[in-house]
Amino acid sequence: MFNRSYLPEANLEFAVITDTHYVIDPGDRPLEFESRRRQTHRSRAALELLRDLDADVSFHLGDLVQDYPETPDFRQALTEALDQIENIGITLNHCAGNHDVGDKPDPSMPTHPVSREGLDVYHDRVGRSFYSLDRGDWHFTVMNSQLLNTDLPEASKQIEWVEQDLASASGKRTALFLHLPLYLLDRTDAAFGNYDVVDEPARSQVLDLIDRNGVELVCAAHVHFAFFDRMGTADYQLLPSPAFTRPGFSHLFTSPPPPEHGRDDTPKLAFYLFRSGQGYLDRHTVRTSGRTSFGPGSPVITRTARALPGSRMGLTLTHTPTPVGQVPLAYPSIIRQTVRNDYPLLTCQEMGVRHLRVPIEDVADNGQNSRLQILRDKGTEITAICPVREPDQTERAFNSVTGHVDGFELQIARDDLSRFEGRIESPVPISCAQVDPSEHVTGKQHLRTRVGFRVGEANRPSPFDRLVMSVATWESPMILESLTDTFAGSLDISLDLLDDDEANLERVIQASMLVASLPNARLFCQPYLDLDRTMDVANGFLDPLCNPRPIVTAYRMLNTLLYCSDDRWRLETTDPLTIRSDRRELCLGGPHLQECRILDLEQGTSHETGEVAVAHGLREIFL
Repeated sequence: MFNRSYLPEANLEFAVITDTHYVIDPGDRPLEFESRRRQTHRSRAALELLRDLDADVSFHLGDLVQDYPETPDFRQALTEALDQIENIGITLNHCAGNHDVGDKPDPSMPTHPVSREGLDVYHDRVGRSFYSLDRGDWHFTVMNSQLLNTDLPEASKQIEWVEQDLASASGKRTALFLHLPLYLLDRTDAAFGNYDVVDEPARSQVLDLIDRNGVELVCAAHVHFAFFDRMGTADYQLLPSPAFTRPGFSHLFTSPPPPEHGRDDTPKLAFYLFRSGQGYLDRHTVRTSGRTSFGPGSPVITRTARALPGSRMGLTLTHTPTPVGQVPLAYPSIIRQTVRNDYPLLTCQEMGVRHLRVPIEDVADNGQNSRLQILRDKGTEITAICPVREPDQTERAFNSVTGHVDGFELQIARDDLSRFEGRIESPVPISCAQVDPSEHVTGKQHLRTRVGFRVGEANRPSPFDRLVMSVATWESPMILESLTDTFAGSLDISLDLLDDDEANLERVIQASMLVASLPNARLFCQPYLDLDRTMDVANGFLDPLCNPRPIVTAYRMLNTLLYCSDDRWRLETTDPLTIRSDRRELCLGGPHLQECRILDLEQGTSHETGEVAVAHGLREIFL
C-alpha cells in the first residue's frame, strides 16, 4: 500500500505505535468524552496502516486498553484488544503501560499502582513485561516502567537484567523502549505529583545505563503528545497516540483549545516508522489524524533532511523555534509541568527541511540553539539572519555563533548598502538581503517593508556569496520564470505566503518547481507558523495549534520528488508548468496519461494510473 520508491535502501525498518486505548463498545450510553466512541475505530485504522507498512518488526509501547486493572471490565477489554490485533493480522512486541498493569508508585496518582495481580494478568494474557530481542544489527530492550521504584521483587530484578542485557549487546545498535517517559523537559523534572515521568532514584539509574552503554534510541509514550530530545548519544522520542490527545498539553499553544478542551486534537494523532542504514536512523511520522478509514492511493513515505543532501528547499522561522511553557495545576498531576512545544521542529523534520533561516538570536540562545543543533546533526543547514548597519559589526556577530551555523544572511537597509562594497571575511557563505521600507501596497495605509531584492535585480553586482530575492505577497511566484534561462548566480528566494490555504498551495508548488530549475537557487518560505495577530495576516505551514496546513504535505512531497536523486531540472513550459530532467518529467496538471504516475500533493498519495483526477496533482513521467 505504501510507496517507498523515493527512499534510499534501509537495512532495517521498525514501526512503533502506542496508547491505542481499546474501548468496549459503549452503545448509546453517555460518555465523559464523545471521542471515546471513536477510539477503537481510530486505533484499528492505525493498526491496519501499520500492518500495511510491513516493517521488519513492530512494537507497541503500552496502554492497550482504556480500562485499568482495577476496573470490572478490564479483562474483557484486554481480551478484545488482543483479539483486534490478531484479527488485523499483525505481530506486535508489547511494552507494559499503566493502563495494562497499574500505575507508577505515587500516592497522588488517580489509579492504583502496579500490583502482583496486575502483573500476573499481563504475563498470562500479553507476555513478558521486560525482555529483549535482536533484528538485523539492532538490539531492542523493552522495560516495564511501572515497576521502577516499587517494592515488588521484579523491580530490582529488572534493573539488574537491563544492566546485563545492554552490556551484552556490545557491537549492536541498541534501542530502549518503555511506557513512562524518563523526563519531558530535562533530567531534573520534578516527579512526585507529576503523572508523566519516572521518579528518582530509578530515573538516574536508567539514564546512567543509557549513557554508559551508548544506547542510540530511547522511545517512550504515555503523554499522547510528541516530544524529542538528545539524551547523550541517544535520540529520545516521545510518541503521540493514534486514539486521542492529552488535554493539558494544549496550554502550549497560543490559540483556543482544540475540541473537547484539548482531548480531541486529531491532526496530532500518529505513529512512527524508523528506517536504519549504515550510520543513520531516520524517523518518519505516519499521521492517522483520527481517521477511521483511508482513501485511494498509496501514501508516499518521503525523505528526511539527511537523505536529501541536494535539496534546495527551506523555511524561515518567523517564530521561536521551540517555545517553553507550563501545563497548569490540573488533573491528573498536582504540580505544574514545564515542557517544550516541539511540534514546530518535529514538523520540520517530517518535511525533510534541508535549510532554515533563523534570527541570529536563536543561535546565540543556549536553549534554542541546542534544539537547532539536533536538527543540524540530522542534516538541516542553519543560516543565521543578522540585521547590520556597518561592516565592522559583522565580525562580532559571526564570532558569537561560530561553529553553529552554515551561513549568514546580512540584512542591510537600502540606504546603507553603499557601505558594504568590499569582501567580508567569513568561515561560511554570506547572503545579502536589502531591507527596503518603501513599498506601496494597495489597501494598506502604511508603506510595507520588502526584505530582499526584487527579482528584477538578480544580476546586480555584489561582493557577497548569495543574494536574497523577495517574492512578496502581492507578486506571483511565476515572476521567477524570468531567471530560468539567463541567470546562473547563487540566489536565496524568499517567498511570502498569503492568508489563503488554496492560494498558498499554488504559490509553494509553483515556486518549488521554478526554483528547482535554477541550479544555484534555494527557496525559503515564510511564515512558518500563522501570523494571525499582526498588520499583515498570513497562514503559515502550521496553524496556531501547530497542526499542519495543506502546504506541509505538498512541501514534503515536492522536497522528495525534486531532490531524491541528482536530477538537473530545466523549465519546459509554464502552461501547464512543466520541468524535465534527463530521466523524469514533472507536470502540474495537464492531460492524465495512462503511462504516468499521479502524485496528489495535498493528500500525500501516489496513483499508478493516469485516469485519477486530483485538485493538486503532479504528473510524473519516467523518460
